[in-house]
Amino acid sequence: MTSNMIRLLSVALPVFLIAPWAAAQDPVQRSIEGISPVTTASGLKYYDLKVGTGEEPKSGARVNVHYSGWDTGGKLFDSSVKRGSPFAFNTDRGVIKGWIEGVKGMKVGGIRRLEIPADLAYGKGKDLIFEVELLSIEKQGAGVATSQGATSKEAAPKKDEKPKVPDPVQTSIEGLNPVTTASGLKYYVLKEGEGEVPRSGASVKTHYSGWLTDGTLFDTSANKGRPFSFKTNGGVIEGWLEAISTMKVGEKRRLEIPPDLAYGDQQKGQIPPNSTLIFEMELVSIDKNGPERLSIEGLKEVKTESGLKYWVVKEGTGDTPGPKGRVKMHASGWLKESGRLVGTTREGTEPLRNNVSGFFPGWSEAAADMKTGEIRHLEIPSDLAYGEKGTRGVPPNSELIMDVEMVEVLPEIKQTSTNGIAEVTLESGTKYWDLKVGDGEEVKSDSNCVANYTGWLLDGTMFDSSFERGKPHTFSMVRGVIEGWKEGLIGMKAGGKRRLQIPPEKAYGSRPRGRLIPANSVLVFEVEMLEVTPPPPALKSKSSP
Repeated sequence: MTSNMIRLLSVALPVFLIAPWAAAQDPVQRSIEGISPVTTASGLKYYDLKVGTGEEPKSGARVNVHYSGWDTGGKLFDSSVKRGSPFAFNTDRGVIKGWIEGVKGMKVGGIRRLEIPADLAYGKGKDLIFEVELLSIEKQGAGVATSQGATSKEAAPKKDEKPKVPDPVQTSIEGLNPVTTASGLKYYVLKEGEGEVPRSGASVKTHYSGWLTDGTLFDTSANKGRPFSFKTNGGVIEGWLEAISTMKVGEKRRLEIPPDLAYGDQQKGQIPPNSTLIFEMELVSIDKNGPERLSIEGLKEVKTESGLKYWVVKEGTGDTPGPKGRVKMHASGWLKESGRLVGTTREGTEPLRNNVSGFFPGWSEAAADMKTGEIRHLEIPSDLAYGEKGTRGVPPNSELIMDVEMVEVLPEIKQTSTNGIAEVTLESGTKYWDLKVGDGEEVKSDSNCVANYTGWLLDGTMFDSSFERGKPHTFSMVRGVIEGWKEGLIGMKAGGKRRLQIPPEKAYGSRPRGRLIPANSVLVFEVEMLEVTPPPPALKSKSSP
């Protein structure tokens, strides 16, 4: 099994934790016009949207990427860009085959579009499209990089190849008492641990070996020369998540995992459908523990008419945002029943910016009357969370527990008056007003631009602003922006400021965008153009299809 890891990773492309909470705009696929595709022997097709100039990762390297994924119908199903948090993985394991092959030959700074056939993704006849940007290399691999990329047919040379490690043998359980949990998981403690117990969401390292009940070894970390890393709230089979939640660092267990806590009726490499799996797993270390839930001992419980419960852990000061305000918050959330971490902003450095109305109902209700600096513990019934449908990482009808902190009630960004300014209406129905005429380079249909902007609904509800992020937006007029921007910014000059009013068919049409932009919304933007440059020559792949 080795490199395929038999997908202890449930091979979900990395499991992501914060996605349900943010109301960021969905990324748009970049144009591939003028870029030659490369098709590999496996059927993977890729386009180099931008060729990087940095280091190239070797096999086994630990890398950071931003990515977005769509089905072939153009529906976005996952995006680290939307979450605002890069994804880290090893280039030889832990992700789908199409990714492992597709990032070969990339260099830091590069962006590549991958068109991945179903057999290199999750099967079931579903092809996938990804755009992957290689941000950095955390740790270089021991393998050899190939500048020829994924089409290289030459095997990388072997360097100081180590002798094969003997297959591990199962440890005797004679005289040990089994523990059987309510789920049906059975385990034996082979060695006691003395260290910390990982909380949900912790990053841990383990050594493990896995066998079928007939003694067939199907995977082991022993021959990889390093422990296996994962997070304790997702990305591995349920039996592992349950077992690791009560282990101490240094502890070693034998696990007997029934099919419904493993791969069920699915065939996974050497593992037949409906297989009970046997693992020996040792918790080597906790790299970073998950967030700790706040104690509410001795605090007053408040229950609102909606059924929301909360406890004020720390008082705040100043004004509250109200139901229409905009806020900056830190938050961590868990499933009430299992205690599993659903998401947290505490892994990064930046709190979440959002409209109060952009959260799910229970969170919105709590945030509306919190003051800056206030911290609350929330218990949210399912009908005030994700209800009967659930969402990624949250099963249907799940109650949630949250710890939330109001970092800042953000000041209102007001629209500039257009009184006395000429209105221009384009044939499409897009309107614009030049609030300030610039004197720099003029925006053309293929320009690259840097701008600050704020966006509102027609009723004045703000849904996005680069000013709040403290960083201007860089974009191409060719791709990555809505049609209303493509036509409405033409002729604008650097140094200018323009108000756009964009009809739904030139914005997001009949599809809602998160919780903030309803279907068929007219959008209003104020765009301050900082820089305009002509495009570079079209990037062409050096390899032929």
